[in-house]
Amino acid sequence: MRFNEDGTIKEGEIFGELEPEGCLAELPEYDERSAKQDEKPVQVTVDDYAKAFGVPAWKQAALLRYMGWLPDRVATEEEYKNALEALDGRRLGGGRR
Repeated sequence: MRFNEDGTIKEGEIFGELEPEGCLAELPEYDERSAKQDEKPVQVTVDDYAKAFGVPAWKQAALLRYMGWLPDRVATEEEYKNALEALDGRRLGGGRR
């Protein structure tokens, strides 16, 4: 490190000959896509989603039968919502898919 005559560190120096720009240039850039790839979707049982979304028991039973799922099946929120949409969009009296 180099010091000024008054004992302060010379401007632009932190440790030895490194300048702040030099330190920051070595850091990898943040990539939002790679951060999202590291995140795993939260998986909860379909019965927990039914409680969270306020799905009536009769509709939950119909959903399980329609999709061929068991009550303890683990799914993502997107899977559960898509299954509900499929159930709502089926023709009446259509039975299973």
